[in-house]
Amino acid sequence: MSPARRIVASAAIVAVWAAVWGATVSALSAIALVVDPAVIDAGERPHEIVWIGVYDGAITGAVFALLLVLGEWKREVAEVSYLRAVSWGVSAAAILRLTAITDVHFSNSAVVAAASAALSVALARMLGSTPSLHAPERPS
Repeated sequence: MSPARRIVASAAIVAVWAAVWGATVSALSAIALVVDPAVIDAGERPHEIVWIGVYDGAITGAVFALLLVLGEWKREVAEVSYLRAVSWGVSAAAILRLTAITDVHFSNSAVVAAASAALSVALARMLGSTPSLHAPERPS
């Protein structure tokens, strides 16, 4: 896979993870507001909470993409097994938690990272290749 395709695939992964994490945090915050509103800090508005999820998802997605580039350098995203992708996703969450770059609980981030990793592979397979903006092949 060319470096340009890896960059495009990595950017697509970051976007998918940011969206998944933002949506997850949004849904969990809505549930928390109904069940126990005291869980949400008084100064945090719903749109601010969503951006926290987007930010954490983008960072974790970037680490996941880097782990894929380093650990799966011979494969395209669509060729990575779900189990390996989930392992890389949980590893990305663990790295970020151990380095204290994000303050998300590991148990929460590991679950969302596993789902995001599986979704990344599923989307790549659905597209038939690594998520990229490639032109159709020209006849020789």
